[in-house]
Amino acid sequence: MVFLVLFIPSYASAQCPSSNYEPNDELASAWDISQGSDGYCESYNDGYCTTTWGFWTVTVNDTDSDHYMLSVLQGSKIVVDIITFEESSNGVWTIRNSSQILDSGSGPISKNYTTETDTIYYISFSLLSGESQFYAFNISLITWCCENDQYEPNDRSSDAWFVENGSDGYSEIGGSSALKNRTWAYWTTVLTQTQDMGEEDWFSVWVPKHFYVLFNITSFEPSSNSQWNIFNSSGRIVTGWDAQVNQFQAEQEGWYNISF
Repeated sequence: MVFLVLFIPSYASAQCPSSNYEPNDELASAWDISQGSDGYCESYNDGYCTTTWGFWTVTVNDTDSDHYMLSVLQGSKIVVDIITFEESSNGVWTIRNSSQILDSGSGPISKNYTTETDTIYYISFSLLSGESQFYAFNISLITWCCENDQYEPNDRSSDAWFVENGSDGYSEIGGSSALKNRTWAYWTTVLTQTQDMGEEDWFSVWVPKHFYVLFNITSFEPSSNSQWNIFNSSGRIVTGWDAQVNQFQAEQEGWYNISF
């Protein structure tokens, strides 16, 4: 998949929180796992990226519950490993998504799920009675990725790769900034659909008012299972299934996105 972006232009860290994940006593205030954990690691194997968060310093008592959440895209897999949680009638863990409870019980378990639609997973721990109880768990997110695709993660519009942050090729034509043509080229991007996992690739460019943007899609195999879309701030403006060139003049300044 290759495309070029050409237009005439004129022309900021995440902080890990402490190990205290309270307040997370209600589902509505569940701790966002992606915002921090006791342990974190990433790995790559055979085209799949695995991100694992570990929570090992947490306790629950009979006056509260602990809730954790993770947003997951369609086609991704998650694995929940509850490593330590005393098996008893007083304590219960629950795993659910946005629409239903998937599993519940007590004691250590390992569960895996494949998401059919974009959803939020929740892992909850409750103690009905007795003294405070220690628990530990890991959650892993498994997504299809490409070892050479340096522009991931860009699977949705909010994560679109901003072209000025880098490309496989870049050129400028013209002297003054007001008359300069700038081109960003992408040759190493890969879009893959497996039996149970797929992805989208999003790229974004800022276009000043009355200036032009040109999308030159030089390689995209026609298929009934794949397509590309070009968007401006008003929404989708063109859809295609093969290599072609599209040029637009911006009536107002704003973002132009292309997705595969």
